[in-house]
Amino acid sequence: MVLFTTTCKKTDNSNEDPGSLPDVELKTKVVVSGLTLPWEMVYGPDNFIWFTEKAGKISRLNPSTGQITPLLTISEVRTNGEGGLLGMVLHPDFTDNPYVYVIYGYGSTYKAKVVRYTYSGGNLTGPLVLLDQIPAASMAHAC
Repeated sequence: MVLFTTTCKKTDNSNEDPGSLPDVELKTKVVVSGLTLPWEMVYGPDNFIWFTEKAGKISRLNPSTGQITPLLTISEVRTNGEGGLLGMVLHPDFTDNPYVYVIYGYGSTYKAKVVRYTYSGGNLTGPLVLLDQIPAASMAHAC
């Protein structure tokens, strides 16, 4: 996983067009490696990066230290071509509503579902299925 940081070069050009943007230098930093198909990343209000891996794993990453804290592996996730644990979002008011929403493919007939988990004590618990039996498909790649 690579993080991008920006550094703005400050210039004092009072005659510059007010609509122009400052020069920006992008720098990269590898904060963790060895992940298996990381798929979704969101910054949490705790300043950690919450991320998924396609096969069903949800974790938190401390971007300062690179330490990963596993939260949950959803065993029913079925990877199928590009399908698997596809998306994740934290509730917009996560401090008061510590909910994590995910969507993933599952089952032999390959359907998808949206599930809400509650984050408490460093764990994701209390799965609540919000939508189920969503028709799912896979995009297999031929090389």
